[in-house]
Amino acid sequence: MVERDTFRVALLLAVLACSAVTLAQKMQTLSGSRDVVLMKNSITAHLSKDQSSKVVRDALASDQQLLEEAAHDVINAFKRDGYSRNDGVKALAWGWYSLRVGGDRVPIAEKLSVNLIRQTAEKLSKLDVISHPKEADIFVDEIKWLHRTDAEGYANVGSRHVRVQKSGLEPAEQTCEIQRGIPTTFKATLRVSGSHAKCEVGAKGQQPEM
Repeated sequence: MVERDTFRVALLLAVLACSAVTLAQKMQTLSGSRDVVLMKNSITAHLSKDQSSKVVRDALASDQQLLEEAAHDVINAFKRDGYSRNDGVKALAWGWYSLRVGGDRVPIAEKLSVNLIRQTAEKLSKLDVISHPKEADIFVDEIKWLHRTDAEGYANVGSRHVRVQKSGLEPAEQTCEIQRGIPTTFKATLRVSGSHAKCEVGAKGQQPEM
């Protein structure tokens, strides 16, 4: 009888330990993500121009807790569409940026929800933007990306206006049809005159022709 009780206690402790590890791993899904850190820093810098640092800090701390809660479903949704776990995490980060300072902007005084974060991330698909020469600024629907070309990012599914520009050269632009689960590549060749661009559906291609 004693041995049986001892076994039950040991089994219960093992289950609790396993559950604790699983919970800890779940809560740390995004903690080490370079994209989440980058977006947080960019959102902070943008919002701190008009808001107190405490208001921004408290709001973004709340946002990050909600991102963690939404992460499991978003990552699984991206995996079902053939993307990797890392792609799902990146989409969460890009969706967060869009919700706070991008095209889907929500006032910092308003608290986000897990459903809103999930829905925003899940309507994104991968967009690669490459150009010759590189280091051109990227604008998608007139929202400037944090990175310059060549860059991998995410855009809302549907018709998106993409433009790249670099000082001294004519901008290049094109409307790309972004499809869920299918990467799109925007390729641009920038010249003093006669710049041009095209969109390709599928895997990232080679550098555009000069």
